[in-house]
Amino acid sequence: MSEKTKKLQLEALLPPELSEGITPAEKILLHKAEIGEPANFQIEKENEDDLVNAPNWGPERIIRSEILFWLCTDVLAVDRVHPKGVRISGAVIPTKLDFSFCTLPHPLIFESCSVPGGFDFTDAHTRLFCLVSSTSGPVLCHRLQNDSDVNLEGTNIDGEVSLIGAKIKGQLDCSGAILKNADGDALSADSIAVEGSVLLGDGFQAEGEVSLIGAKIKGQLDCRGAILKNAGGYALSADRIAVEGSVFLGDGFQAEGEVRLIGATIKGQLDCRGAILKNAGGYALSADRIAVEGSVFLGDGFQAEGEVRLPGATIKGQLSCGGAILKNADSDALNAASISVEGDVFLRDGFQAEGEVSLIGAKIKGQLDCSGAILKNADGDALNADSIAVEGNVFLGDGFQAEGGAFLPGAKIKGQLDCSGAILKNAGGYAICCQNAMIKGTLFLQPLELEGNIDLLHAEVGQLIDDPKSWPKKGNLLINGFTYGAFSGSAPVKANKRLEWLALQPNSPFRPQTYEQLAKVYRSMGLEMDAKKVLIAKQEVVRQHGDLGNAAKAWNWILGKSIGHGYKSWRLLLYGIIPLIFLGWGVFWCADWQQVMQSTKENPSEFNAFVYSLDAFLPLVKLHQEEFWLPTTSKTYGSYFRLYLWVHIGLGWLLTTLFVVSLTGVVKKE
Repeated sequence: MSEKTKKLQLEALLPPELSEGITPAEKILLHKAEIGEPANFQIEKENEDDLVNAPNWGPERIIRSEILFWLCTDVLAVDRVHPKGVRISGAVIPTKLDFSFCTLPHPLIFESCSVPGGFDFTDAHTRLFCLVSSTSGPVLCHRLQNDSDVNLEGTNIDGEVSLIGAKIKGQLDCSGAILKNADGDALSADSIAVEGSVLLGDGFQAEGEVSLIGAKIKGQLDCRGAILKNAGGYALSADRIAVEGSVFLGDGFQAEGEVRLIGATIKGQLDCRGAILKNAGGYALSADRIAVEGSVFLGDGFQAEGEVRLPGATIKGQLSCGGAILKNADSDALNAASISVEGDVFLRDGFQAEGEVSLIGAKIKGQLDCSGAILKNADGDALNADSIAVEGNVFLGDGFQAEGGAFLPGAKIKGQLDCSGAILKNAGGYAICCQNAMIKGTLFLQPLELEGNIDLLHAEVGQLIDDPKSWPKKGNLLINGFTYGAFSGSAPVKANKRLEWLALQPNSPFRPQTYEQLAKVYRSMGLEMDAKKVLIAKQEVVRQHGDLGNAAKAWNWILGKSIGHGYKSWRLLLYGIIPLIFLGWGVFWCADWQQVMQSTKENPSEFNAFVYSLDAFLPLVKLHQEEFWLPTTSKTYGSYFRLYLWVHIGLGWLLTTLFVVSLTGVVKKE
């Protein structure tokens, strides 16, 4: 059968109401559809094909929607259409194309066409639908079933594009499309199911909400370079979206309004590098409870005005925010509370945040690296990592700056916490708080600048490395209950320096544990003399600032001067007991010379002044002198020698008892 016969057969099938008034463009369309060629009406002259001029195009470029409906749905007509389908370029379809509830067995492709009335594919079943580089009114595709791609690439659509509940076996390509529906959804694709990828990038623009709630995408969601505008509302709403590939919201992606990925499941990665999100005073990115099997990238030029939310997120890769700039003053800049990350968390390489960075209850199997980050939240916490659990190291140094507290109470860190080179400023509050923290590795407390308290109450660390230049001001060191295994590195070790460190604690209430812990560390390091210095200093501070009465203070003073609180027993022996024995020797020799010493029993042993002094002074020693001799009061000065003997005996009882108690450790255990 000849080509001419074919043409006449398809054209002859037109019902009278359509054949009447048929345009030249429609005749060409019928002919091209039958032979499988595009119906191209482009003139290819300057400005002639510009879609702005489409209202002025004549019959040579006008195709009625009724002709297209008949061509795509009539049983006899469909049988004549070539398997390549209906392909049109440079035409105008003045009225709405309504294919609702229809089955279109052939591809339907429009390129550089004007369709001001738009399309309606509600509950339709299509083979392939493409509207490329065209202009159109609303495109309604509720519950559309499409056996291949849906392509809106480069198309300017005035009104909603709706794909709610659609099932697309190929990909959805809206690259470079411009969708305008400022008072509603620009793109509604809730519960859409796409076996390929969804492409909303390469200059894609939307005025109005882009909604992908509950969408299922087996490929990737690519929004790189897209510009979404819906100020005060949702720019992108993709709650509970499930993507088997990756999600790209970067490389120039911009959004005015909230970007929502709450409860999303992404088997690839979430890449927002270079994105600019603006929703000041609200949420810039909401990704609560998101589950990502790859990594999440929020860095390399990523900017957000408004809160970035990742609470409860599960990330099997890493969370990288290096170079990000987050602004949400007086509230959370980054909220990643209860996040679970199997890799590392990077808040470094120029990361900046105005507002709180919250990692409350976060679980990180790798390391937390905030090296060089700049955090500002002067009226609250700059970093809030309450009860964080990190299996690697935590780095808050190398230029890390925090205006506001660095808050890590209850943190559990299996590696080290390194604050070397940090600038921590929170005048009137805590510069860094690690109450009840457990750090198995080393704690590096060597900030370049420090304003505020260092709070280590009841914290536990493996080793401590600090620097006197980095110590806080008097009264700003809170270390009661703080335990550590040793000093290492460049940390000062000598007791005199460490006592200066302890003196930085508040005077009241006095906490003896800090001195006892320091002494324990010295003993574990084999520095017994330093341990004794610390324990003696503890008693001195007790007398000055402890809750003691006047009598207790006096007794404390005596113990300190006499036996160094039990740690310098030799002092009592050398400066008390021995001199008094020798003094008694001299006194009793004089008494014997004055003939004051009188025997008290028959056949006394020969009087020996030195032995007599020993016998009288040492209460438990019996040298058979004191019981045989006694100064008589009948002689001149005898009463004075008798009085001295009583004093000598009394001092002997007191000092020797104190000496024995000191040797047995009773005083040390006070």
